[in-house]
Amino acid sequence: MKIYRRCGGMKKFLGCFFVTFLLLSVLSGRGFADAKNLTLKFAIPTTIDDFAGKGVLLMKEVVEKESKGGVKLNIFPGGQLGSMREHWEGCQAGVIDMVTVISSSLEPFVPEVAVLGMPFLFPNDYENSFEKMWDIMDNTVQPLLNNHMKKK
Repeated sequence: MKIYRRCGGMKKFLGCFFVTFLLLSVLSGRGFADAKNLTLKFAIPTTIDDFAGKGVLLMKEVVEKESKGGVKLNIFPGGQLGSMREHWEGCQAGVIDMVTVISSSLEPFVPEVAVLGMPFLFPNDYENSFEKMWDIMDNTVQPLLNNHMKKK
């Protein structure tokens, strides 16, 4: 069984993936393997019953298990900590550790992110589109966007 089926489909898997990517980005600076008593504040704009919320719950389970309880995720669903823009600003300020946001909410901070909203950015032949999309993201788009985000 492919992992994206566990999340309820390819689109939902992408949401799960981006949440996981954000977690790894945050933890890479904090030393995930050596973490002891680290509690992270995770803000999501949707309810916990939404696919992103379910992805965050799955991530919470995996992170707490793999860190042997050394890392805990406190999840704040439903916009409890503000709008997507406020989540992003809180993350930049260090008040919120992790967020899930759509790419368009990042555009005021990093205009180059708008490329992700372009139609036909990825090929749509169904058989190989998933693998092609990740190849494009990992080897072309992500390195370019990372450089722009580091400047912000």
